[in-house]
Amino acid sequence: MTFNWYEYLKIARFFHNNGDQIDQITQESAYRCAVSRAYNASFCHARNYAQNMFGFTPKELSNDHGAVRKEFKIRRAYGDIPGILDDLRQWRNQCDYQDVVDNVSEIVQKAIDNAQKIFDRLNYPQPKI
Repeated sequence: MTFNWYEYLKIARFFHNNGDQIDQITQESAYRCAVSRAYNASFCHARNYAQNMFGFTPKELSNDHGAVRKEFKIRRAYGDIPGILDDLRQWRNQCDYQDVVDNVSEIVQKAIDNAQKIFDRLNYPQPKI
């Protein structure tokens, strides 16, 4: 069964909304986790979309992150998708690798909102709430 990458975005929302109430983790760690999941949700969805719509073939290497953005960049009809993916990746890298992220509470909301834009613009059906 194919994994539904939107589930990662739902996890990101959960950590964002409940991070201060989860025992034994800090709100900052919940926010950092949320940013990471938001990026991975949108990247994997965009990658799969590029495979299905453009015939993109991932190499399953770190270069795929840039290659997916490039696939969307050469197709101007997709507007700011490459820029959104780039912002998400930069925020994810900050949250996953930097010891200090001063504005993580701002980044997490932007990351979730931008990840949702990727799903919306790539015609992903909305979850039933």
